[in-house]
Amino acid sequence: MSSGNHVSILDQFLRRGVLPFVGRDAELARVVSFWQTTPEAGRLRAGLVLAEAGVGKSRLIEEAMKQIEEAGGAVIHAKFYPEGSNQLGPLLAQSIGVSGAGITLLRGVVEETRPAVIAALRRIGRLRPAMLVLEDIHLIDPESAGELATLLDALADETLSVLALARPAELRVRPILERYLVERIDLQRLDQTAIGALWFALFGAATDSQTTDLLHDLTQGNSLALRSCLRTAIESGALQKRGDGVWDFTAPLQTLRTTLRQTVALLAEGMVLHLTPTERHAAERLAWLGEVFAHEAAQQLLGDSDSILHELTQKGIIAATSVSVRPVAGVPPRGDTSHTTYPASAAPLVAFTHTLLHRHLVESSSPDPDVLIPLLQSVVPLYSLLPLVLLGQTISRCTLSSERMFAVAERARYIAWMFNGVQDAESGVKALETAEAIANHCSHSFDPALRMRWERNLLLHRVSLTHQRFDAEFHAAAGKLYQITTEHPTEPTVRLDVLMYYLNSRHDAEAMAMVWDEVYHISQHHPAVVATPSFQNAFAVVANQATSVADSALMRSCTTLIQTLIDTSELSEETKTSIRVRIFPTFLALYSTPEELANRMEMFALLEGPGTHHERERFHIRRISFLAHIGQLREVLARTEEAIRIYSEQGEWHTALHCSMDRLMAIAAISDEPLPSIANTFHRLCDHTPIPIEPHDRRNFAQWGLAIGLLRMEPQWAATLAQHALQGLHYPIPNALVGVARGDWTLAATHFQEEWPPQLIITREAWEALGAAATALANPAQPHNRAAILEGLCQLLRKPITRLYDLLAITSSARLAQQLAPDDTTIQQSVAGGIQSAIAWLCQHQLVKFARPLFDRLGHLLPANQNQAIQKQILQIEKQMESVRNNDARRLKISMIGKIAVEGEDGGMTPLRGGRIKLVLALMVADLMIDRRLTHREFVQLAGGDDDGDDMELARKKRNMTIARIREAIGTEAIITGGETPVLNLERVEVDILRADSLLRRTLAALRERSLVRAYPLLREALELARGDVPFPSLYDPFFEAVREDFEFRLRSAILAVGRGLLAEGDAAAAETILRRGYMALPEDEEIGDFLREALIAQGKHVEAERLKAMAEG
Repeated sequence: MSSGNHVSILDQFLRRGVLPFVGRDAELARVVSFWQTTPEAGRLRAGLVLAEAGVGKSRLIEEAMKQIEEAGGAVIHAKFYPEGSNQLGPLLAQSIGVSGAGITLLRGVVEETRPAVIAALRRIGRLRPAMLVLEDIHLIDPESAGELATLLDALADETLSVLALARPAELRVRPILERYLVERIDLQRLDQTAIGALWFALFGAATDSQTTDLLHDLTQGNSLALRSCLRTAIESGALQKRGDGVWDFTAPLQTLRTTLRQTVALLAEGMVLHLTPTERHAAERLAWLGEVFAHEAAQQLLGDSDSILHELTQKGIIAATSVSVRPVAGVPPRGDTSHTTYPASAAPLVAFTHTLLHRHLVESSSPDPDVLIPLLQSVVPLYSLLPLVLLGQTISRCTLSSERMFAVAERARYIAWMFNGVQDAESGVKALETAEAIANHCSHSFDPALRMRWERNLLLHRVSLTHQRFDAEFHAAAGKLYQITTEHPTEPTVRLDVLMYYLNSRHDAEAMAMVWDEVYHISQHHPAVVATPSFQNAFAVVANQATSVADSALMRSCTTLIQTLIDTSELSEETKTSIRVRIFPTFLALYSTPEELANRMEMFALLEGPGTHHERERFHIRRISFLAHIGQLREVLARTEEAIRIYSEQGEWHTALHCSMDRLMAIAAISDEPLPSIANTFHRLCDHTPIPIEPHDRRNFAQWGLAIGLLRMEPQWAATLAQHALQGLHYPIPNALVGVARGDWTLAATHFQEEWPPQLIITREAWEALGAAATALANPAQPHNRAAILEGLCQLLRKPITRLYDLLAITSSARLAQQLAPDDTTIQQSVAGGIQSAIAWLCQHQLVKFARPLFDRLGHLLPANQNQAIQKQILQIEKQMESVRNNDARRLKISMIGKIAVEGEDGGMTPLRGGRIKLVLALMVADLMIDRRLTHREFVQLAGGDDDGDDMELARKKRNMTIARIREAIGTEAIITGGETPVLNLERVEVDILRADSLLRRTLAALRERSLVRAYPLLREALELARGDVPFPSLYDPFFEAVREDFEFRLRSAILAVGRGLLAEGDAAAAETILRRGYMALPEDEEIGDFLREALIAQGKHVEAERLKAMAEG
């Protein structure tokens, strides 16, 4: 290394405190290797770098990022800060936007929503070998930790590596990462050899072992302590350059040891010892802004801050940072109350060079509330809640007017509201606590009415921020808010919000009745409120709770009120549509008669109708549950895969689990899946959840397990599944119904004697009738009203079937009636009628895996002619299903868009594992898309051979072994061999990208023939297949890049040609459909965006056109 380089390194150290990068070669190689193996893994993997403060985590990742990006990789770097706005979604959105991959592949624009972030990470990982770096993840808040679990679960099948950097203690996300963890690096302190290398890099000459031993003994190899020791030694003159140009210590060893030991003991203080009093004062004030801050905020705090910022930068206290940080809310732009992070800095952000340094400056200072108030009154950008937190702690020392304090309290309350909008409760509560502290301090300045309004509003914010926790804090705040607004009546919409939160905090019949009475009263005396979200939300909570406890009377009252509102001419169609979308799904669950079912079917049809909902509303959990109840389990199977993905990405885990259970019920009813396999899936759903499972969840899960087992006529499995879900929780329904199914009348009678647990799986009427019959059989010596008991069972057997669960009551009644009156012809006729109607209902819905075991177990109770007719009907359905399976087997679905996957037995797409398997299968697909087919040598080389002379015979064997493994996944007949290269048999497989490519070629051919009417539907279908996802994801070879580019060229050409043609024909709506889907597929294409804006403007959608323009401009 030249002396000039040494001077440069030493100069950087003296001016900015930057140490040379030494002693980390092994760790650096492990981080880079972790990234390099991303493509081969073919799934999400996590790595963890653990190190104490000051050891060098940030420097390690800085060096690794340079190497990865130079090698063509993508790195998204997100850093968490103390007191920062660390909500995961917005933080990642900004980090993606400023990353090289984000700018190149996404034009730097990512919405700050969880689904948008997931989509962006998917796209980047499918186009580049990518690594997401989460630095200082130990600072993540509990809600963002839950968001991280959601994010990782949604990305579990993606080719992506996540590297988390943290301190070892109290790492709350460790359990979340554990599932994906494949690498752990414990970053150790520097040893004597590394310290010697550092000395050489700084000073251009080696030092003796006595010096390295001394420095190691004093600092224990901590990089931060080394930096402090060396700077102190140089600035004190204890370390100087001798006349011969060699740097050496001049003080006696013992004196030096004493001096440097004191430096290490006062490490953070030592980092600022070289500052003048003026610089120290300025640094302390800047520290009040947070660890990262805006240049504008520094100017507000210090006045003319440029010179002092320059000096602090030169002395290594602060530095410009490229890490993206989300600003906290400022004040709303005039006339705009939308959720926005306003304002943001127009200049690069500034950060303290170390967390310890920043913390020391804050703790050693005395925050001045008279300085913080003007800062927070201004509209300068803030990137930390620390100024608010410090003000809340020091407000008692404030000497400014109450009006100015009140203005800051308003801003703090607004910031809390903004955090509620993005579901960051922890940050919102911090802001709210400052507002509460100011309100308490200034309460003497308020009149009683204003004081009450402030207390009410602050409580309303608190319950809104904490409502998802359902903890003691939420319960207490909701109760107090209810009391205040009861004693001091408030606006109807506010009271409705209060009632919603209050009922959510109580979950009891008395509160439900009381809230319903008031909601109804408000709707009658303030009719305008029915159009507001406050009314609809409060009403939905009442209806939900009435459904959960099967309160038929209350549900009928709710239904009557809503039907009255829908029928009135006083409400706009827009309001009626809003009520239908918000309220109707809640009504779907509760009905008991054919007439009520017909009404719910009408509601469902309205919800499914065009123009009444967003496309994703099709996957609303209430609609899926309704379809399950009425036996439309094939439709449940069709919808739930997408529904589970949507709810998982949104972090709505309870809903995702309910969808998964409905899907499992559909699989049990339709597919050949054996019960042990179903049980394994059921156990996984019950046990491996990213959220705590509450008792009511376990009871619901037990019902699904019980129904699956009993409808498959396997009571032992029903008991096992229910018990596994309950985990020792007492719940009488499973044992009662399993007891009947087993003929264990004592077990059944014991549990039927308990109070009816209000659930949809069994009505009160059925519970009481079955209980009376089981008790009679368990106690034959005791007198019973046998005629009344049998009449009760016969009523259940004759009752029209309106939902799947009715079959449990019918089969239980049949077994009990058969035992009580085996020789009673009339009773046996009722039994036969009930069994016949149950099997007919199952056959009508083609639920053959429930119909067959029911017939096999109870079919002997039917008359011979009915037995034969039903046997014939079941056989016919089984043959139809076998024919469908055979047809499906001839055309197995393979996905090459978005993910490389094959169709599973349940109809879902199962991702393929193994980099070579995916590569060779993708090669066979791509070979069918290019104009000139691959030669044998080209195919072998792309599949793993080497241009530099790899043994072609060995490469051929590797290829053949891979082909054999692919055949195991997609079938022997799916691949044709014997020619120059292996070829997919398109009579046996159907590949999405081949279908999409064929449609695009046909579209372009139709356009050449000037047939827009033919081109339009072809392109629509191609866009539906493309879905805006990446073709051949996670395959980064230049060959696949070229195939992707050719495909996207055809796609772009077709979109522009059809879009232009439709606009020229005056069909702007159809043009918007094509161009919007095209813009989703190619979001970086400005020309498609321009035509889409033109289509929007042609339809009078100017606001939407402007929003699209703003998004495109970033």
